[in-house]
Amino acid sequence: MNVLFKKTTDTVPYSKGIAFDAQDNLLKEGDLNSYFSELRGVKDFIQRADALNGSWCTCQVAQKEGKTTALYMGVDHRSTHPLFYRLEGESVLISDNGFDLLKEGEERFEIEEEPLLFFSQWGFTPEEHTLHPSIKRIPSGCVLYVEEGYDATIIPYAQTPKIKEEIAGLSFEEAKKGFEEHLEKAFDRMKRVIGVAPVVLPLSGGRDSRLIAIALKERNISPAITMTYGRTAKTSEVKKAAEIARRLGLEHRFVCTIPSGYTRKGYTQDEEVLRFFRHLSGLSSCYFFAEYNPSREVSQWFNGEQPYVLPGHNGDTLCGLKIHQRWVEGEQYDDFNAYLLTFYEGGNRVLSQQEVGKMVEIHKNILAHYPKELSIRQKLECFRTLELSSKYLINSSRAWSYHGSNVWMPFLDRELIDFAASLHPDFRVGKRIYESLSDDYFRRHRISFPDDGSEYALSRSPRFRFKQLLRSFILYQLSKRKRYFSRHDDLGFRFLMGGALQQEVKKNIPWHPTTINGLSFAWWLYKLQQGAIPKA
Repeated sequence: MNVLFKKTTDTVPYSKGIAFDAQDNLLKEGDLNSYFSELRGVKDFIQRADALNGSWCTCQVAQKEGKTTALYMGVDHRSTHPLFYRLEGESVLISDNGFDLLKEGEERFEIEEEPLLFFSQWGFTPEEHTLHPSIKRIPSGCVLYVEEGYDATIIPYAQTPKIKEEIAGLSFEEAKKGFEEHLEKAFDRMKRVIGVAPVVLPLSGGRDSRLIAIALKERNISPAITMTYGRTAKTSEVKKAAEIARRLGLEHRFVCTIPSGYTRKGYTQDEEVLRFFRHLSGLSSCYFFAEYNPSREVSQWFNGEQPYVLPGHNGDTLCGLKIHQRWVEGEQYDDFNAYLLTFYEGGNRVLSQQEVGKMVEIHKNILAHYPKELSIRQKLECFRTLELSSKYLINSSRAWSYHGSNVWMPFLDRELIDFAASLHPDFRVGKRIYESLSDDYFRRHRISFPDDGSEYALSRSPRFRFKQLLRSFILYQLSKRKRYFSRHDDLGFRFLMGGALQQEVKKNIPWHPTTINGLSFAWWLYKLQQGAIPKA
């Protein structure tokens, strides 16, 4: 068996990222290779992977008499460092980007019907699939085992949180105290990862980034700069973020999302930005543009020393966003639940009745792959964490690494995730316990604001609950009436996408996107099919 990483044979074993082992020892890239050395088989590999808490990936080989006899690959519980593979006869081709595995002449290829349909609605491909039928991605919380002469086997080890039944029996105040302890431990690990490196915190004024800002202050982490990005510094969000930073004694900067010199053609003819999108996508998800210019600016702030950027991703998912929505238990309701999931985030394009039927089948198959003992609510959370978050939302974190910055996401701490998932569902509905705890932090540091709002209070409203019950059906009926752009253009999307990009989509795409996201999904698919993505 020949193993080629990025088309060479001298880069395996390969590990990337940072993690903590079962004894809470900090392991960086060289340490990770040592940690996975001298494997005693696939069970040993799975046990070692399952003991890690962090952001990592690894490729290891077993050899006998100078020949590779087995390949072990693994990614963390949210695949923050993705791995792609392609089987070619006796060879296994591997990369951290699916584009690297395209052959000569494959830069332009037709995308099969189901991946195209799913991607145009969600902005990513389901499970291990990519937009190319021969290129696969290791799913979150899984390892890949390839033995000489046998097919590749994907084995889950951390696709679902480790539920501790005793935690569900805690009172609200006991659960809240336990949640705080796990959150503090996650922030302590964050400090150990950062060390003496400079820090940049994207500060939106929301709960997640505000809590990270408090953690920076309480742990005296410096130098630390908070930063808010958008089209203009005159928005209420930027002003709120600046005030939060001022009250916490942290420096704050604003960065424009639109590079100087851009016209209404936006990024459609900027080859460097297309390379940036290639870096984010990997053939399995769409791109994020808003972080491009901020990423470039941040990489130049510390005289060549690359900072740690601390995105606040996963707070919403971790703490129970949208688990109040109505799902029906029982296998006889699989079609109904798969239909609700098709429009779970509102949808990003118009679907015909035939296309809705196909999407229902795809979602039903995905739900069927989750452990049978899970409730339908838990399966929904699996979809959100393994698919939506891992492949789309968290992908925006890769934007910061494109220009050399390091990235750490404290809300992806596995122990924190496991504890939150074990809480009684009533404590997580509408982010109840998270809002209560974060409000305590904000009052203590005098950074509470009248417009903070409450997802939990909203979820308790009878009117809101009724609207959520009908939401999926209403969205399908009214999808043609949705506008691409909201009245506000805080990130500059109307400017960037309302000109040449929108015209390209209208002229060349046979379906009708209904949102900004849907517009970007359609344009990216068109560019891929045209072979217009430059090489790295």
